[in-house]
Amino acid sequence: FNETAFPFASTTELITIYYDCGRDFSVPPFTGELECEDNSRKNYYVTKNLTSPLLQGISGLLNDLRVLCNKNVTIPASGPALATLQSTSNTDNLKKALEE
Repeated sequence: FNETAFPFASTTELITIYYDCGRDFSVPPFTGELECEDNSRKNYYVTKNLTSPLLQGISGLLNDLRVLCNKNVTIPASGPALATLQSTSNTDNLKKALEE
């Protein structure tokens, strides 16, 4: 995502959602599992920009998600709402992060 072409507010972060994953993954910090009622396959999200140094320790997992999940999307989201999602992972907090 080119942040220079579309500058964000200083509190904006990027969330990446991985859909239709072919296997289960552990969910270390800055990641979570996304439950979808209409899908028996797994879905996950990452609550930090993928270029963040905080994600260096899980680079192998991120590569696996890119390869083993059929779809992914990166979306601007509220940084404070993503922090809440990191501390309390649930569908309501994910919706709030995407709506703000």
